[in-house]
Amino acid sequence: MTADEINIPKIALNNETPGVQNESSVLVPKANIEETHIEGGGGRLQPKMEAGDKKGNGLLIKISIGFMALILFILVAIGMPAFLTYQKGLVLYKSVKDLEAAAKAQDLTKIKSQIDVTNKSLAAFKTSYLLLSWTKIVPYLGGYVSDLGHGVNAAQAGLDAGTIVITAIEPYSDLLGFKGANGQQIAPTDGAKTAQDRIDFVVKSLPSLLPQIDKISGKMKVVENEVSQINAERYPIQFKGIQVRSSIKTGQELVNQASTLLVNGKPVIENAPTYWEWTRRGHIFYFFKTTKS
Repeated sequence: MTADEINIPKIALNNETPGVQNESSVLVPKANIEETHIEGGGGRLQPKMEAGDKKGNGLLIKISIGFMALILFILVAIGMPAFLTYQKGLVLYKSVKDLEAAAKAQDLTKIKSQIDVTNKSLAAFKTSYLLLSWTKIVPYLGGYVSDLGHGVNAAQAGLDAGTIVITAIEPYSDLLGFKGANGQQIAPTDGAKTAQDRIDFVVKSLPSLLPQIDKISGKMKVVENEVSQINAERYPIQFKGIQVRSSIKTGQELVNQASTLLVNGKPVIENAPTYWEWTRRGHIFYFFKTTKS
């Protein structure tokens, strides 16, 4: 007899139950939960956080703290000194305007007083600027900070030159038309009653001013050197209707001309009495020649 005739059941190799019709199976993915923990008293099970998630959250926290620290550093190291420098700059600007007004009024007493006030304002401004000067190494911002430093140095040398000038001309203030302590025009002295006498007195006194001329020239050289290092090209052509770049260039040219004039004018001052005497004699000779003819 054969196996079919004996009716021996076959072994199901595909895990099929004998006598049961095979149906298509559905695969369910296995949940890969390594560890669980019970939260509180609710008995709810939660999967344990992966190590990679912990590292990602820690990095995000570090970046946030670093960003906040950078903002705080900028506010403390740059913002506060910049604001303080701005405030001192406003005070200095007012002092310069007052000095300019005193010079236009030819009030010698006020000029001397205002130079002292401006010097103090400039010293306070320079102190606040020093707190900001380290930003010269910062790209883009550093160029403007460096220019500001050159401007401060030039202003200090300019004020020093102004002090020397006022000291030098004070004995001749009445001849130059300056006002006295009472705000009134200083009356000419007995030795300079006429215009001719005044010119003679000033010309003959010029050689005595040569030591002061040397000091003034030295200060103007400092001003010229500092101002020449300011890069006018990095500033806008105009801002709120004000010509910025051209004003800087014009100021640099004026300083250069003034410095050159002081250096080249020294021989003229030294020989001014001789030149003036020749001029007078020429006028006298011309007068007599005209009278005879």
